[in-house]
Amino acid sequence: MRLPDVATPFSSRNKSPLQYLCRGRFLFDSLPCPEQQIETLFREGIANGLKSLLIFDPLNDYDNLREPVTIGRRLGLEIIIGEALTYNPGNEHKNPSKPRESKHFLAGLLKGHREPVAPESVYSVDFFVDKGLELSALGNDRLWILVPEDDPFHSFSSSDISSIADTLRRETTMVVDICFLPSGVADYKDSAEELRPILNKLRRDSGLAPMFPPISEILTNQAKLIKKDREMGNEDYTSLDSRYVALIKGEFGSSTVLIDPLFRRRITGALVEKPL
Repeated sequence: MRLPDVATPFSSRNKSPLQYLCRGRFLFDSLPCPEQQIETLFREGIANGLKSLLIFDPLNDYDNLREPVTIGRRLGLEIIIGEALTYNPGNEHKNPSKPRESKHFLAGLLKGHREPVAPESVYSVDFFVDKGLELSALGNDRLWILVPEDDPFHSFSSSDISSIADTLRRETTMVVDICFLPSGVADYKDSAEELRPILNKLRRDSGLAPMFPPISEILTNQAKLIKKDREMGNEDYTSLDSRYVALIKGEFGSSTVLIDPLFRRRITGALVEKPL
């Protein structure tokens, strides 16, 4: 945290506020950090001008947010929760509007009662409205809608994004803003159309894993391996990216939709999720 302090024209000594973008418990790499390490980083940041914490989870798994949010609030940081937008591979670009369930439908979806949820209803406009309502019910007062701005595989329309934000502003007391972030897969623009059908199947196999960084990077790398497998006459998933295996194990968090246990065993050797 001393490096941005030195690089900032108005440093912490001049009360220049800093904001840290935090990916749940995964502060540095693909492994979740223990509570003590999270607190140490936040305390060091506060000593060097950190005032605000923007925290999100690419899987929208609340378990990955609970620890850092609790620590940040205890230390006096302003907490902003991010909601990661992604598209449904079954709906392509359409993101259809569905009749909304109760505001607790997302809690059931993410916490073990996921089987009744129809995959085609996931990642619709109303899906993200419901998720925002759930965050509001959990006591969150600021929400940033995070949109991958340079993703060659998909994009929400500006009217869809505005609809999500306006509905949440109308139905909650949260301050709702829209933030555009790099998708992490812009380098694949030239091969986007070729990889799209592979990615759509891959995501369906993977519990509708979201196309949001770093999950989008993992999925795209695995899609390229599947493409090579097919070119060599091998079955899909003959070649596996180690981070994709970790994703299917549950090391990044719970899948949005339940993954077929037989598929998980084929990829990881285990029938059930084994989160770290």
